[in-house]
Amino acid sequence: MSILERMAEEIAALRRRVAALETQEASSDADYVPLATPLTSTSWDGDAYSTTATTKIDTSAVFGAPAGIKAAVVRLIARDSGAHPQTRLEVTLSTSSDMMATAQMSVRQPGANIIIENCGIVTCDANGDFYYTVYASGAGTTNVWLSIIGYYI
Repeated sequence: MSILERMAEEIAALRRRVAALETQEASSDADYVPLATPLTSTSWDGDAYSTTATTKIDTSAVFGAPAGIKAAVVRLIARDSGAHPQTRLEVTLSTSSDMMATAQMSVRQPGANIIIENCGIVTCDANGDFYYTVYASGAGTTNVWLSIIGYYI
């Protein structure tokens, strides 16, 4: 085999490898789907919440998101009527029920009746769902608004 033939075979092998890597890379990337109209829910349109243990939100059932999304771009707004600097008011969204082991998005209340907002990406579990936790100053004192403004598939 001549040097030119060997080089041609090596170039062909390299091209096949690059094509395989590009295919693998393209299939593993999550595609972002921006939404012209956010996905909303009557359960998350300012409803009053008390302190709530970690609870799953089924994004398909509650917001109408496609099943199995990889992540949601969420707008989170909260207000607590009784919060003060010594009160732990917090609304947190997370990937799993183990809030300490996953990335989180949250808002912390600086004072009573102050609306606080955050927008970020919440990674979903294998079913396309995420979890929330609420720490409120009292019974039914925290109002929460959630909307999904985009998602990754």
